[in-house]
Order: sequence, then structure tokens, then C-alpha cells
Amino acid sequence: MGESIGKILFGDCFECSYLSENQRDLEVALSSNYYIVFDNLDSGVRGAYLNDLCTAATGGVVKTRKLYTDRDEVTTKPRIFIVVTTREPKFKRDDFVDRLLLFNTEKVKNPKSRNFLLNELKKNRNNIWAEFLINLNSIVKLLKQKSEWNLPCILRIADWELLSRKIHSQESVKNFVGILRKMIREKSKFSLEDDPLYILLRNIIYERGEVICEEPAATLYSRLKDEAEHLKLQKEFERKYKSSISLGKKLKNLEEELSFDFDFTIDKSSRGRTNLYTINKKVNVPERDEVNGPNDMDVYEAEERAAIMEINGGMPREEAEKEALRHIEKGKMVRW
Repeated sequence: MGESIGKILFGDCFECSYLSENQRDLEVALSSNYYIVFDNLDSGVRGAYLNDLCTAATGGVVKTRKLYTDRDEVTTKPRIFIVVTTREPKFKRDDFVDRLLLFNTEKVKNPKSRNFLLNELKKNRNNIWAEFLINLNSIVKLLKQKSEWNLPCILRIADWELLSRKIHSQESVKNFVGILRKMIREKSKFSLEDDPLYILLRNIIYERGEVICEEPAATLYSRLKDEAEHLKLQKEFERKYKSSISLGKKLKNLEEELSFDFDFTIDKSSRGRTNLYTINKKVNVPERDEVNGPNDMDVYEAEERAAIMEINGGMPREEAEKEALRHIEKGKMVRW
């Protein structure tokens, strides 16, 4: 898929790339391309490489020493969309996963030759571009109409989410919010599926039926270490979590992901110096029609309506938000 998009955008000259052993080569590739595909990234990726990929994905700058100088710097700002294909991903650092758009694909059941597929793509490239440009005109019009919108986002890649929300119609934005929820859920699975922490917590909470109640990181670390020894995962656990400090940092970073499968809370001790962790079985949250009060989609729709009334109707922001919420509350009986 990544290569096909490249062929559509740049023609026959586009080819997939590989991740060079030289970090400088990576920085040059990120700074000199608008679209790149790193194919079969199945081996471990060094932390410095992940830092560069994260920087490029969120619009940061890359600073390097100018050749043949001691103090001069060259600053470049990558403007690039990065695609990574992998079968067994080894790059699951939480801040990197936050920046991903995940697409899981199934094995092709009736494979066709690569040349045949690329030739079909080449034949239809002009038609694809024609449709793309027609849609692009509509997108540009929407972006001009909503240029002042600055709605709160729920993804780490907030610029992408805001752009996507702007180019959705008022009717389709609810479906888009549902897609965002699924994306967050998939990222949670991706982050935790091979993590020994998740495996151990699942075994303690769901298999053993125990509850972790207001335990500090040191106590929880010992408990997880004992469970890892019981499940013969001690090496994997200690390799990733060398101390209670590293465990505490990871629990904080994965608070949202763990909350999908556990009733997970972090509180402060009475003196406010120590984090206390409570982990229990997840209680199923009732669906929207069983709950009184707005859900995420209601809030998003209200914010969008408020922005329209503020920009097009000249209504003060605070008054627009109140009016939008009243409209949502009034329409609940009809909509739900």
C-alpha cells in the first residue's frame, strides 16, 4: 500500500527505502523527501532513530553540524509523511506509538504479480489524480471556511486530527470520532500485546482474581517479579523493567492504554510524595443510550456547532458553546 501511494504521487521513479545504519543518512532522507516508505522494518530500531522519526512526525527541526566547520549548525525542518511496513514490529516505545496511524493487513489470498498490479496502477494514475484534485478543491474550500477553528484533540498527532476534523462535514464528524476511538484502542493493543507487564497484570487480576489496591511502585514491582518467575517470564520482565522507578514511569506513560482493560488509577500518598497504584477488573461501561449526560461525540458535535456560530454568526464564544450544548441536549431524545 505504501509503495502504491508513492507510485501515484511521484510516478515510476518512486521506490521503497531501507533504514540505513548511518543516522546521518536517515536525517538527510527525512529532510529531503516529502514521502518515504521504510520497508520491512522488523529488526530493532535504535533509540536515536526513533527520536528522529518522532521529531519528523510532529514537525520538529533537525540540527546537525555543518560539514568542515566546528561550530556552525544547519537547521532543517522535515515536511514528510513517513510509512513503515513491518511483520514483527520491535519499535513499541510509547511516545513513538502515539504518533502512529496503524493499518493492519491480512495475508493476500489470491496474489497477483507485482508488475501486473503496478501496470494497472500506472494505467489509472491520471484518473486517480483527477478525482484527487476534484476532492482537493472541496478540501481547500472547507479549510478556508474553518481556518479559525482550534478545537481540542484527543490524539498526540493533533495537527493531523484537526485537519481531518476540518475536512469532515457536520454529519460525518460523528463517524470520524468513532474512528478515532477505534484508533486509540488499536494503539493500546499494539503497545501492550507483547509487553510482559500487560501479561502479568492480566494473570494477576483476571486469572487469579486478585486486586492491587494502593500499592507503591516498589511493592508492585516485587509482586510482578514474583508473578514473572511463576510464569517463567522473569528474564523478559527484568530486561524491560530494571527497577521500580522504571516500572513507575512506564505505568504513568501507559495509564490511558491500561485503562482500556483494567480499572486503573494512580493516587498520591498522604504526604503527596509517592504514587499509589490501584488495579482491578474493568467494569463494562454502559452504552450511550443507558447513560444520562453527553459522551465524546456529543462534546465534539457541540464544539463544532459552537465554532460555526462563532465564525459565521459572530456570536461570542462562551454564548456559542452554551447554545450548542442546549441544542445537543434538546436533540437527544430524537437522536438516541
